[in-house]
Amino acid sequence: MSQGKAAAPSSGAPVAGPGRVAVVVAVALMVRLLLALWSQSSFFVEPPSGMSSLYFRQGYAIAAGLGFVVGQGETNDFLKEIQRRVNAGDLVATPDSVGPGPGGLYADTLHPPGMAILVAALHRLFGAPADIPLQLFGALLDSLAAGVVYWIGSTLLGSAAGLAAGLLYALFLPQAWAVTGAQMPDGLIGPFIVAMVAAYLMALRSTRWGAVAWYVVAGLSLGIGSYLRPDYLLVPIAMFPFLWLHLRRLAPAVVASVLVTATAFATLSPWAFRNHLLHDRWIFTSSGAGATLVTGLGEFSSPWGIGPTDIDRHNEAMAQGFRSAWVPEADHYFRKVWWDALQSYPGAFVVSVVKRLPLALAPPYSFGFANPLKTRTFTEIRGEGQDRYQAILSNPLYVLAAYWDVIGAAIFSGLALLASIWWLIVDRHRWTLVLLILSVHLYSIGAHLIIHMEPRFLLPSMFVFLLGLARFLTRHRQVDRELR
Repeated sequence: MSQGKAAAPSSGAPVAGPGRVAVVVAVALMVRLLLALWSQSSFFVEPPSGMSSLYFRQGYAIAAGLGFVVGQGETNDFLKEIQRRVNAGDLVATPDSVGPGPGGLYADTLHPPGMAILVAALHRLFGAPADIPLQLFGALLDSLAAGVVYWIGSTLLGSAAGLAAGLLYALFLPQAWAVTGAQMPDGLIGPFIVAMVAAYLMALRSTRWGAVAWYVVAGLSLGIGSYLRPDYLLVPIAMFPFLWLHLRRLAPAVVASVLVTATAFATLSPWAFRNHLLHDRWIFTSSGAGATLVTGLGEFSSPWGIGPTDIDRHNEAMAQGFRSAWVPEADHYFRKVWWDALQSYPGAFVVSVVKRLPLALAPPYSFGFANPLKTRTFTEIRGEGQDRYQAILSNPLYVLAAYWDVIGAAIFSGLALLASIWWLIVDRHRWTLVLLILSVHLYSIGAHLIIHMEPRFLLPSMFVFLLGLARFLTRHRQVDRELR
């Protein structure tokens, strides 16, 4: 498979020096270990979300031989009791120590089991609660990703910008917190997206069969990461037009994109096949897509009168006779609700997408700080019938005092967006390559604008905008053009 115009490195400065890589990785590891240590304190630390606890319960259930299951009522209490005993140090979850469990447990299809499997593996490996091992694993994995970001930046922009990009990633507290204190898959998928982009660049630097191998690596990285969160599963399709423009040949771009996508889907096929056996439906991503789409419609004030929370979806599902809003049967129902709502007020849907734009273009990321001035959350205010913008306009001083940390993160991410636009303009002689890289994050923004927007959803690909910021910060340094 010919790679068209993708040239080999120039004979100038080395792409990535081992000493600088070591510095970037060391800084990243230090920051993440400090955050992990802070998360174990009681000093203004934001506790993990309820979803984090669910992943741990399911992980301990897998370790106990119960499978990837979920429960309600007494069965959910049974899973909580396993977690409580593990956390208390009086249980290592195994089939012998836990037993068969109650009959009301049922197979979960809401999200892929990657996080739960990781929790189960760490628990059985260390014979202890998986919280701290998971934080250390995330810290090490993401620190290595910082080194890869340095390599990507050096390859694209030269050694100075590469160092800046690696250090920006190392010091980017929202990502560092996401892989340590948050204990959620939103951060852990990040290194796999970094690896996927690096594999694309390696493919562009390789000859025919070497490129094939690297595109397979890109698909494997995407597929494994999708076991944590499947949001990026279709990103190769978004990258395809820019890969085509960069290579200036259609056939290699088609083959590469199909190869990456097919490999990612093949990696997820055990999960999808399990769901097919249970529900006669190939679910590669999630059975919660319908409910999530409907929740997106309720995110702002609208003519539909749809509630904005998962509790609202649960109550609606129960009213329809479903045991949960996240089972495949309810997924069909909520997809129809979403489509009917879209047809009834298409203009309102467009308005909701526009209202999400500030959250997507300047995401107010969190980095684990429990601001003592925050006495009410947006969720609580929205429960009183106000959306995000109404809450801000009616409580401007409170919002500024209670959310200065995420406002600062939003300003930073907005500046990274502007720097990336500047990067595209100043390096317009290779705009196809720049857009190929930026398309990873642009895909995430576009997908969540249509579906449902939370800042944490955009974290895994935020590093491509950090590349743009690194290019701006080192704008007076000569760029080593390793890829032409």
